[in-house]
Amino acid sequence: MTPLAAEFAGTARFQVLARLGAGGMGVVYDVFDRERKTRVALKTLRTLGGEQLMRFKNEFRALSDLHHVNLVSLGELIHHDGLWFFTMELIDGWDLLSHVRPSGKLDLERLRDTFGQLSEAGPVDGTLSKFQSCFPVCVSKARI
Repeated sequence: MTPLAAEFAGTARFQVLARLGAGGMGVVYDVFDRERKTRVALKTLRTLGGEQLMRFKNEFRALSDLHHVNLVSLGELIHHDGLWFFTMELIDGWDLLSHVRPSGKLDLERLRDTFGQLSEAGPVDGTLSKFQSCFPVCVSKARI
């Protein structure tokens, strides 16, 4: 397992605008895609090892086939100069914890509504729940 650079510096195609968040497997950035002339979210892999890369690729492949109003659309899986990352739709919103704890206190009605909407996006075979721990949840005014 090889630790990668602490921060993604971007590429000729992708200009990093902001760091959006991080989890155990990767870091998500707000980037400008110069080729498509639009902002997207870009998820990088934190460490490069056989198992990590396999999980990263499997996450992308499994979720790229899912389409639901409450799921972001995935773009491309890219290998560039030894780095692996994928692009996805950028949502203008806030993180799940801030949504269900708007004033610092848990709002049970919001929590139930949110997870109800998320469960609608999950296929019967459990693919979504299998990857939900490594895929960020963002809430916007229009959707979860």
